Amino acid sequence: LAGFLALTACSQAPVPPAENVDLTAQRLSTADDDSVVDVAVHGSSGAVYALSSTVTQTGEYSYSSDAFLRRYSRGGAVVWQRQLGPNDDAGANALTTDAGGNLYVSYNDLLEKRRADGGLVWSRTVVG
Repeated sequence: LAGFLALTACSQAPVPPAENVDLTAQRLSTADDDSVVDVAVHGSSGAVYALSSTVTQTGEYSYSSDAFLRRYSRGGAVVWQRQLGPNDDAGANALTTDAGGNLYVSYNDLLEKRRADGGLVWSRTVVG
């Protein structure tokens, strides 16, 4: 279901209440087809992170995809958004947090570590 978020705790620390935040009404982009791929809640801060994938029709038979990482406050306000990867071929896969508030994001064949502010710490190509 496009735009539907199921909040899950991704750390072992207790998760503070999210103050009845309704993220289901928030559109993640303006693309033709949005989907939330993964959601993570940082245990001590209560910050909510959403990893989304968008697909936009660019021609009669052509499409482009983008991946976005967005942080919400405990109250549901958007704190920041980052577009991941190249502008026309980024498929989102998974997201998690660690006890220090860092994010680990996978999309395409990349694994990235990002700070809580979304800044990139490192990026590695994952070859299977």
